[in-house]
Amino acid sequence: MTAREYFDWIRADVLELAKMEDRVAALNESSRAPKAQGQGPSGCGSNRAEPMADRTIDAELELARMRAQVVPELDRACHVLYGRSGRGGVAKACGFAEADAVCGYYLYGMSWPEVADELVSPVSKDGAHWCRNRANAALRHMDRVGMARLADS
Repeated sequence: MTAREYFDWIRADVLELAKMEDRVAALNESSRAPKAQGQGPSGCGSNRAEPMADRTIDAELELARMRAQVVPELDRACHVLYGRSGRGGVAKACGFAEADAVCGYYLYGMSWPEVADELVSPVSKDGAHWCRNRANAALRHMDRVGMARLADS
């Protein structure tokens, strides 16, 4: 697996996790909204289980499962980018701009313009292009050197 394939895979998981977090937040918000009281045949409140609560619980369980899968991969990817010490990996070999560009786009799920807003002066003409080039250089370096070696640096 190339570095690009690995980081594309992580980005897809990060974006899916963000969607699930939004879904759970929406379900929690809608469960807090006032509800009309259901009336049973005798005029008493209905005693049936609330399907919205079941969906919320299911979504929260799925979110927890997804986090349990994604977080260890994010940790491994951070070790490749910054080494176990935080001062190694791609950051040491290529520079922090390269590591940060990969981190922002792939691990945080940001768009290239968002990454550029974080890394490049706002007066820069094409910061997104600059960030993409930095990330591409880092990915090529990872393929040449090996991600395991960078993670241990």
